[in-house]
Amino acid sequence: MFSIIKIFKKKKIVPHIRLSGVIGNIGKFKIINQSSIAAGVRRVEALRDKQLQEYLNKKEKLSDLKSQKSEETIKDLSQKIIKLGGKPNISNDNQQTLIKDLTKHYEQLLVKSTLSDKSKNIINDQTINNVKVRLQKVIDLPPKDLRKLVDSGKKELGEGIIIVFAIKGEKIGLAIGVTEKHTKKYDAVKFAKIGSEIIGGKGGGGRPDFAQAGGTDSSKIDSAFDKIKELI
Repeated sequence: MFSIIKIFKKKKIVPHIRLSGVIGNIGKFKIINQSSIAAGVRRVEALRDKQLQEYLNKKEKLSDLKSQKSEETIKDLSQKIIKLGGKPNISNDNQQTLIKDLTKHYEQLLVKSTLSDKSKNIINDQTINNVKVRLQKVIDLPPKDLRKLVDSGKKELGEGIIIVFAIKGEKIGLAIGVTEKHTKKYDAVKFAKIGSEIIGGKGGGGRPDFAQAGGTDSSKIDSAFDKIKELI
């Protein structure tokens, strides 16, 4: 490895080259790093000859390994999409972009499949003190998809309160939706905080019409439903 130090003086670059104490023809080289070592002075590190070839060989092996792993990921995602009844689009030549697109497609199909399974998507609509209330518990649903369920519940109920718990692995998400008509009397943030505390979480935030929180104890979800119902 050798270093090239460039000293900047009045927009004029004066290169000073140190090559193991010998100044001569550098030949083929590749810059691998650069850094500032003083005001107006930068250190540029490069490789040449045997070190350069070893570097390029190692980089090529890593690139091949990464490509192989990407191909395996693409194949795995494609099979999962097909299993859920979808058709994977693998026309993109950029592997990383393709993986991202396939992952998004798979997640969308997985959510759709989960919501269509009544053993995983359990909905209980009730009327409490003349207020329509939806109690919903979804197994294997990422908490990030809760907002969509609340919006969907509001449309289906027309007016009312939507309480949704989503369980994914050890994570539990809680979302509360209150339609505009009821926001003067009921606060989604308050409901979310109370529900979160019961399932082992802390806090919760949002607005009077929508709030989210989390927790860790799925066995307490029914208790959380009951407590929130008492407040309606």
